[in-house]
Amino acid sequence: MTSSVVIEDDDNCFICGSKNEHGMKLKWVIKDKETAADFVPDKKFQGWKNLVHGGILCALLDEAMTRLVGKLHGPSVTAEMTVRFLAPAVIGQKLKVEGRIVDDTKRLVIAQAQVSKEDGNPVCRAESRVLILKT
Repeated sequence: MTSSVVIEDDDNCFICGSKNEHGMKLKWVIKDKETAADFVPDKKFQGWKNLVHGGILCALLDEAMTRLVGKLHGPSVTAEMTVRFLAPAVIGQKLKVEGRIVDDTKRLVIAQAQVSKEDGNPVCRAESRVLILKT
């Protein structure tokens, strides 16, 4: 049995969708093959007391990479992602999320992302392989 999935943006994304009442509503700035957004996490994104949940940080990294590839190359999905956590992120402290495309010469794009504290010190980094879907 074959199933077909349609990839489309209905502006309800948890990370950037303006229609998602529970989402983060990040505003991404794209320049060439790089993107960036700022985010101040509140308590609803907490894991341990006063710390941002690691899954939320992973979602930010994933969005920075996959959304960038999608904007530049069309519908795409994460095929693989490796994350390295470097420091805790504190609730209420501004974070900068950045992503960039490293290699987009094939259908499987290599991208990298980082979440940093306001002072520039990294919280976590990721690298992914993002699959550009055939349309």
